[in-house]
Amino acid sequence: MENWHKYFSLAEFAYNQYKNSSTQFSTFYTNYGSELSVPTAVGADSDGDDKDAADRVRRLKQIVKATQEDITDAQEQAAEYHNVGRAECEFKRDDDVLLSRTVAKPEYLDASKESLGDR
Repeated sequence: MENWHKYFSLAEFAYNQYKNSSTQFSTFYTNYGSELSVPTAVGADSDGDDKDAADRVRRLKQIVKATQEDITDAQEQAAEYHNVGRAECEFKRDDDVLLSRTVAKPEYLDASKESLGDR
């Protein structure tokens, strides 16, 4: 598509309106504290309750806090899913530990190469 740049602003608008699955907030809402509705909300607050700057700052802080909590919850869910079936291992100083070189063998340790090469 040769004229993709003509649609970039529409794509950006759509992206900023899309609600994140973890936070349930759109990017626009997270940044500005209200949803954008076109065209009536251009240059004005859509719900009219943010007339005072202090109220707006307080509201944005609440949104940031809720977003941070939602992201933390999503991270905890991802960690729980990732750690299913994993066993906790605690090692003490001087414990003998068996390591497998096949898991994380750096390329420069490959004996089949004649020199160490670039690292």
